[in-house]
Amino acid sequence: MPRGAFGPRLQAAVALLSGRHRLSRREVAEVADDLLGAPLAVGSVDALGQATAQALAAPVAELEVAVRQAAAVHAAETGWRQDRRRQWLWVVVAPLLSVVAIAASRGSGVSKGLLGRSSSAA
Repeated sequence: MPRGAFGPRLQAAVALLSGRHRLSRREVAEVADDLLGAPLAVGSVDALGQATAQALAAPVAELEVAVRQAAAVHAAETGWRQDRRRQWLWVVVAPLLSVVAIAASRGSGVSKGLLGRSSSAA
């Protein structure tokens, strides 16, 4: 028996709608019902998002280690709105991998934390 009330495809769709398309939890629930015939409570959308984050924690940690060990990387940031607050979307790119993070600052401490070394971002 699968864990939980929802399968991996619905979980992936919820993650795509909320993460990539940046829909609110309420909008994700509406789209799931309208397009997929899967009525979801807003709390279920949140629970699926939390489960997705938990499932991705280990692979993301592996990518963070790999980018820190890469011989050459490039880092950049751009403005981002998160929960109606000004944030910064950071990306660190190395050959064959990228790490993306949202931070409250665009200061050098963020890039140093992502890079895991004292050099500044390129």
